[in-house]
Amino acid sequence: MAGPAEGVEPDPPAAPRPARRRWPWLVALLLLLAGAAAVALWALSETAAGRQFVARALLPRLTLENGLSLRAERIDGSLLSRPRLSGVALADQDGVFATSPAVAIDWSARALVGGRIRLSRLEADELRLLRLPRLIPPPPEDPILPDIRLAIERFAVRRLLVEEAVAGVAETVALSGRVTLADRVLVLALDAAGTRGDRLELLVDAEPDADRFDLGARLVGDPGGLVTAALGLAEPVRLDLSGDGGWARWRGVLNARVGAAPVATLGISADSGRFALAGTVRPGALLPDALAARLGPALEVEGRAAPDGDRTRLRLGVRGGGLALVAAGLLDRRRERIGEGRVKLDLSDPSRLLPQLA
Repeated sequence: MAGPAEGVEPDPPAAPRPARRRWPWLVALLLLLAGAAAVALWALSETAAGRQFVARALLPRLTLENGLSLRAERIDGSLLSRPRLSGVALADQDGVFATSPAVAIDWSARALVGGRIRLSRLEADELRLLRLPRLIPPPPEDPILPDIRLAIERFAVRRLLVEEAVAGVAETVALSGRVTLADRVLVLALDAAGTRGDRLELLVDAEPDADRFDLGARLVGDPGGLVTAALGLAEPVRLDLSGDGGWARWRGVLNARVGAAPVATLGISADSGRFALAGTVRPGALLPDALAARLGPALEVEGRAAPDGDRTRLRLGVRGGGLALVAAGLLDRRRERIGEGRVKLDLSDPSRLLPQLA
């Protein structure tokens, strides 16, 4: 067979066909989708139709794990900066428990990029509390504080209208405060003042993972206000609670006065979720004069609460004045019921409390 002719170079191999460049089309598609999302977000935030869609279609579908939900009849302003919600209703698993004509919000949408929720202002001129909410308790295995990053630099309700069904008397309260929750660290400051003289100051600084829990509270109730109505008392009431420590071991003291008389000094402790109190109660300012005289000047009180999953075992003991009372039961927090109740009463001198037996 004849070979290639001498001096004649063979033809070079054919160059491979260049692959089609697909990435420009992919980039264009991503840009198109991003643009469409931006337009949709702008439409929801900046147009009346978009805000109405959020108020009527999206908000009713958002319910927290504890059963709390928010509804609004109308939203004005920009959803991305300073929205104003009108016709607001707060609901739990039983329905609406609070309403407000309008709620103003000033927040930072940019903070969401960093996984934070930051509100510089959350205010309402009026909020009507119809009843206390009934929320779904979290599973016992959940952490004490949720792993979210939330900051409300100022929240305020100028007129909190408390209905009579809440505490037995209608009252108007002004409250304000701030709250920060980040990396499972909670800092809460709250001030409240009622038109009838009730005042509350509360400060909480808690970090369960670092075993830190600081608490301070002062509650003052004047006659005719919410505090005295809830306690069934006619004289002024003052409660002071302070304590520090950690979630594993916390110690505090509660001092209570009715009128000018001290009525209770109780030591309160918390050890890894188990709570206890012990101290002295002076019944003179709490009970009718005749009964208080029979019980004597002071009673020794001790109580315990031991959570176990969704249930908490309760125990209360009272001793003094010729009696020894022990009451116990099991609180089902999810069903909001107390069962397995037991009461034991020992009277060393029955005629002291029941003169007719003398």
